[in-house]
Amino acid sequence: MYAKTKLQDTYNAVFVVLVNGKPQKITLETYFEHFLNFRRKTEKQKALYQKNKLDIVLEKKEGLICAFDNLPVIIELIKNSKTNKDIIETLTKGIVKDNVFTTIKNKKIASNFNFTEIQADVILNTPLKSISKINKEQIEKEIAKLKKDIKKLLKIIQSPKELDKLIIQQTLEINKKYFPEKQFTIISNEELTEYTEVDKIIESEISVDKYGYLRNLAIGSKEAQNEVFRNKFTNREKISFFTTKGTCVSIKISDLKQHTLRENGDSLAKLGDLELNEYILFDDTIIPYNKFETSNLLQVTDSGYIRLISMKDLISNRKKIASYPLLKNENIIFTKVLNDEKKIILSTKNKNEIILDSKDLSVSKKTTKGTKVSLEKQDLIESVILQ
Repeated sequence: MYAKTKLQDTYNAVFVVLVNGKPQKITLETYFEHFLNFRRKTEKQKALYQKNKLDIVLEKKEGLICAFDNLPVIIELIKNSKTNKDIIETLTKGIVKDNVFTTIKNKKIASNFNFTEIQADVILNTPLKSISKINKEQIEKEIAKLKKDIKKLLKIIQSPKELDKLIIQQTLEINKKYFPEKQFTIISNEELTEYTEVDKIIESEISVDKYGYLRNLAIGSKEAQNEVFRNKFTNREKISFFTTKGTCVSIKISDLKQHTLRENGDSLAKLGDLELNEYILFDDTIIPYNKFETSNLLQVTDSGYIRLISMKDLISNRKKIASYPLLKNENIIFTKVLNDEKKIILSTKNKNEIILDSKDLSVSKKTTKGTKVSLEKQDLIESVILQ
């Protein structure tokens, strides 16, 4: 069958589906339109359900805060009222029975109560001892977060644009989880164009010389003069490098023009928009972006900080991100991808030598500075060797 027919590369499908309860033969485009409308309806209902749940939680917490602020009045109300109905009437409508309050002040406060029925029910069913132990500051933080989440859900419910953004995000997450080797981009109808050669996956060899010039060369090109890095890439990938100021720069291969060996190439400093006195670290830190998922990065500063971080923390859609929280006048002098155990030898300006073992370093968060080695006054780390 494979040899004599197109079954190996061609698949025929007839979409006969129920649309509003009626069988119809539809096109693939119409099929996806119906599916998308179903997803919109489902996500909108889901957002509405979540919002309603959060509204109730918010209502209860706001009621507890108000009860906490008026706890003496509520204690007197509960203690002196004859029935729960009287308590609820006072809490929700401000109706105060005779002989409930001993002071005019408390009676006046109670007459202004305007709790909802849900809030009143929570107050009645929560032990007064528990209300008195409420951490007001913590509850207020929770209320602020609830309002923020409700606002976000409200945007999804009210804005078709926000609803579609959510569906696109979920689709891309599913793609990343189940098809990591096939990454797709979702585009709008306005961005759709006819297929061209640009859409093909094109391989090239990226060469970088010791002066920081990058060449995008054809496969099989000879070695460039003063070359310190070469690797194969496709036009769907990125190349990344690190700088002395702790910046991680990622450049799309598709944004690079094609070069020949005779050309100087493009300056990495210019491609990465580097600042004055910011320099590229060449020691094994020009790497394919796809290695970020599985690699750790060793970083050492001249002031004696050393750390190991997961390169997953550096994955971003941005061209430049800060990879290290540097102090003023502090520089990174060494950055290297490190997945094996190594001895780390630090040499200082005062001719001292410090030896560490990478297995003693735990993986740190991107926002932490790592471990500080002991240095003499005015001494600085000058070089790093791995063995």
